[in-house]
Amino acid sequence: GAILINSVAEDKEEWNNHTISYTEQITTMSKWIKERIAFLDTRINSKF
Repeated sequence: GAILINSVAEDKEEWNNHTISYTEQITTMSKWIKERIAFLDTRINSKF
């Protein structure tokens, strides 16, 4: 429902954090991707 709709909107947000180094950006994005996968796995698996 609403959580996934908001989630789709977040997927399309542009990365605008230019105050951290490239390495920090990669680390932050990698962490976000891992959390995103875990979130989606939880949401999808709760439906089955």
